[in-house]
Amino acid sequence: MNTNISINRIKSYNNIATIISIFSLIILLFLIIYTPKLKCESDATQNQIVLDDSLDYELDKTVSDSLKIEILNQLVRKYLIADGKRSRHYAEKSLEIANKSKNPYLLAMTYNSFSLVNWASGKFPVSLDYSFKALRINDSLNNYKGMLKNFGNIGNVYSETQQYQKAIDYFKKALAIAEKYKMKPEIAKTYGNIGIAYNEMGNNEMSMKYYNKALSIYKNLQDTVGLIRLYSNIAVVYYFEKKYESAIEINKITMELAEKIGDNRSKCLLLGNNGTILMKIANDSNKTIVGNKKKQLLNEAVEYFKKAIALSQKMNFQDSEMEYLNGLTMAYAGLGNYKLAYENLNKFIQVKDSLFNIDNQKIIADLESNYEKELKDKEIKILKKDKHLNRIYFQTAILLILASIVLIYVLHRNYIITKKFNSKLESKNTELTETNATKDKLFTVLSHDIRNPLQTISLNSELLETFYGKMNDEERLQRISRIMETSTSLNNLFEELLQWARAQSNKIDYNPVEFKLKDLVDVVIKLLNENAIIKNIKIINQVDEKIAAYADMSLVNTIFRNLISNAIKFTNSEGEIVVDCTEDGQNKVKCSVCDNGVGIASENIPKLLSITSTFTTRGTNNESGTGLGLILVNEFVKVNKGDLDIQSTEGKGTTISFTLPKQIA
Repeated sequence: MNTNISINRIKSYNNIATIISIFSLIILLFLIIYTPKLKCESDATQNQIVLDDSLDYELDKTVSDSLKIEILNQLVRKYLIADGKRSRHYAEKSLEIANKSKNPYLLAMTYNSFSLVNWASGKFPVSLDYSFKALRINDSLNNYKGMLKNFGNIGNVYSETQQYQKAIDYFKKALAIAEKYKMKPEIAKTYGNIGIAYNEMGNNEMSMKYYNKALSIYKNLQDTVGLIRLYSNIAVVYYFEKKYESAIEINKITMELAEKIGDNRSKCLLLGNNGTILMKIANDSNKTIVGNKKKQLLNEAVEYFKKAIALSQKMNFQDSEMEYLNGLTMAYAGLGNYKLAYENLNKFIQVKDSLFNIDNQKIIADLESNYEKELKDKEIKILKKDKHLNRIYFQTAILLILASIVLIYVLHRNYIITKKFNSKLESKNTELTETNATKDKLFTVLSHDIRNPLQTISLNSELLETFYGKMNDEERLQRISRIMETSTSLNNLFEELLQWARAQSNKIDYNPVEFKLKDLVDVVIKLLNENAIIKNIKIINQVDEKIAAYADMSLVNTIFRNLISNAIKFTNSEGEIVVDCTEDGQNKVKCSVCDNGVGIASENIPKLLSITSTFTTRGTNNESGTGLGLILVNEFVKVNKGDLDIQSTEGKGTTISFTLPKQIA
């Protein structure tokens, strides 16, 4: 909680009753956070119900939205590991208050809480969406500590969806902020997250390196929650290194800590991990475990999986439920109990469908068919045991082969599902980034490139109106000239914006005709020559009179106008611009606009065509622009079935080329 903010608000209240209510609320929050550490679990649960009722009553009384949301978000995190439904309830209550307040800082806090709630329940796309919403707000507010949480949540989603390198990239962004502000708990948490990602990538050495860094901090802080999380992850490394006994031992210690503080999510994961370890020991080809010992291990694994699944269902941890239903299916298959294996595989597919929204009915039908066939074979074995014993052995072997084929199919199907999901998630992320960049670009144009010319026109008009009689003719002409220049610039800007809007809505008209390129270039040069004369720049049209193109004349006119305008803008006085067109193969014409101006660094060239970039520069006479010109040019070249190419050297000049189709006889 931001204590300084809360105290400042309390000092501003004149009503004594309100002050008492807020202090009571703070005391209640303190009790809620620390009571489970001081009492046994049963007493803490009973007292918690009373405290929650009191908290709801006090929240209704207090008038500070920020204080309410601070407390509600603390409760979201508190119940995240113990009661997912209650955690979601507090997140929804926080969002309701934030929406009414219209305070972006409070809204970002609430979006972050919703991201955590959805991540914990396995709704990864929803979690990612809320994280990006919060990140955009925090970025605009320069709220780096809020951005740290957003980066961490985004990393967690990518880690859960097996995009581990992306996860590490976001975790390192969070780590940079945590280290800058010396936030030790966040540093330790991020070390742990990076360790998880490396472990999933199979790099146990790097994983343990980060785990040990986190362990040192958690021990100094005496952070039980952090230690639980870290110990359970270290046990996973032991598992992959086949140190099964060590993994089970550290899980036992971790379970005691989790039960002490009521960390149900960790308890669920630890139960499931123990089941996985025991099943691995039972099936390990390097160990001589057979017969009753193997059966005993598998039965123990079954019990662990059952407990983990029950707790997952109670807490609405769907991702854990899915994983351990799969483990239970494999354990029953190892025990030869194909009926229960089939039943649990059905449950696994249902949960997976709810998480990934993929139709797995064909898999269910195949398994059901195999299961019914197995039952039929067993009936035959009972009725005709003496006469057909050898035949039944043969059929059983065939069934085992079929079951293996189905299992391989299921595993392959799961791999394909995960791959498709990751691809969709990446596509949505890219689409979201481009949409936001488009919006930001429009706001930039509206707030700067339109407002400034309007202010110039308004100021000069006001000066003319006020001081007209006191000005001489030269001063009046200067003001009028300034108004005309700015009006012309503003008119061009509106035309560019309208063209850009049509491009964004895919409403560009395309009416191709055959025309001579030299004539069109002459018209454009004549239109822009006045600007070139002001800077004493020479424009040379080297286009051959015979060269023709088959394209939309209006769009090609706009392309040349933008390119030649840019060349004038970035060419120094006494410079030269050359326009040329040549035949490129049998069906294309290559056009180019070449200047000997200031040029551009090679690393900045891709930014010129990216809507996600805010890269713009001023001309040699301090001319401004919107950054939309070359983006429009690129769009119009594509509409005319051509390609754009930019070649530039700083201090020497720039050549921009594009292709157009020729008329096909």
